[in-house]
Amino acid sequence: MNYTLKNIYKILTIVTLALFGFTTQAQADLTINGYLESGDEVANAGDRVSLEYVMRNLGNYDVEDPVVSFYLSEDPIVGGNDYFLESEDGSDLEAYEVEDESEQVPLPYNIPRGQYYVLLVIDPYDYVSERNEGNNVEAVQITIQ
Repeated sequence: MNYTLKNIYKILTIVTLALFGFTTQAQADLTINGYLESGDEVANAGDRVSLEYVMRNLGNYDVEDPVVSFYLSEDPIVGGNDYFLESEDGSDLEAYEVEDESEQVPLPYNIPRGQYYVLLVIDPYDYVSERNEGNNVEAVQITIQ
């Protein structure tokens, strides 16, 4: 049997819901997981890096075009000192749906060398009412040389 990443996440979503139960209230629960494409784990200031990511809606309420924002940060937490890279509208996520996405994001020209995180944030402005707002960020480590 051929399992794609999307199918594996669908199976994980069903198992998670089976273990932790369905809610009777209609509410979304957006999550995001991602990684840098091979070779982009080390980059130069001003480069564009390629990200692959998976958006999931673990809730029982459809979401139209959830916003995904990308930041560069010195730590894995979204905060005021992070560099905003860009935002985009994601694909619609029906209840319990999984969507694979990819994006090339630009790194700032004015950053010093060092260890950073590319933060992927789904629903960064909290427009979507969710069961769990604490699972909307993925931190992917990157080295700027």
